[in-house]
Amino acid sequence: GAPPLAPAPLEGWPPCVLTPSPHAKTWERLPRLRSDRSFAVLGESSLVVVPDEDQASITVSVDGDGAIYAASLDLALPIAVGGTGPLGAEFTDLVTAEAEAALGGEPTFGIRVEDFVVTPDEDGALSFDTAPGIPLRIIVFGGEERIAVEIDAPAAEYRDPDPFSVIRPGLERRNTLNRLDLFDSYGLSLEAGDVVTVEAESPGDLIVTVVSASGEQLVTFDDGGGEFGLDPTGTFTAEESDEYFVEVSTYDATAAYRIVVDVEPVSADSGGG
Repeated sequence: GAPPLAPAPLEGWPPCVLTPSPHAKTWERLPRLRSDRSFAVLGESSLVVVPDEDQASITVSVDGDGAIYAASLDLALPIAVGGTGPLGAEFTDLVTAEAEAALGGEPTFGIRVEDFVVTPDEDGALSFDTAPGIPLRIIVFGGEERIAVEIDAPAAEYRDPDPFSVIRPGLERRNTLNRLDLFDSYGLSLEAGDVVTVEAESPGDLIVTVVSASGEQLVTFDDGGGEFGLDPTGTFTAEESDEYFVEVSTYDATAAYRIVVDVEPVSADSGGG
């Protein structure tokens, strides 16, 4: 989970890994799909959509200034990115730029970045191809204005089972990421000069990012630890006394992990003589 309106789904996009998803295991915990398929979105909402067995495309109608990010639960690849109004245009440009930078301008698995971009029609409808019967995750961004969203396939709102929480120095936290739960965010209170050590372990490939209270990414730990050198580990020093967020994400479709954050407080007599 994360604080509302956090732009984390864009960070490190896209993790182009063809890895089977555990959606069948997760599916049992999802709410019943809604037949009316209409949703009111304020800020950000994550939807699970299951196309009918004979449905080869999906249309998401957005009434207002908003954007969508759609990805299959079977493959760690995006399917569609687009939006309406200024927010939709800004979102699309940002995701496209980050994807181009991540891919180096080269096609991945024969797919180009521009293949993901969906242009709305005059009624604000965004249509894209999909695989019949395969569950999707569609993240809808509505900014600070409530928007109406309608999907022409069975859908349900997905609520993070482990929303934002606080991590205590020296205490281990364990959790699991998957295609529905893309990242976990932990709050951490620090004083200026505190030295923080982050150690995370997982069978998968994790990324740990430290974010300021204003949303600025301060430092990212990717590889370095563990048997195969894929576990993120490292240290940083807090420049200000404030609240910070430690965000855990993965390149894989699923990853169980453990994380420990140790804090060495700034010495009370560090300036003494």
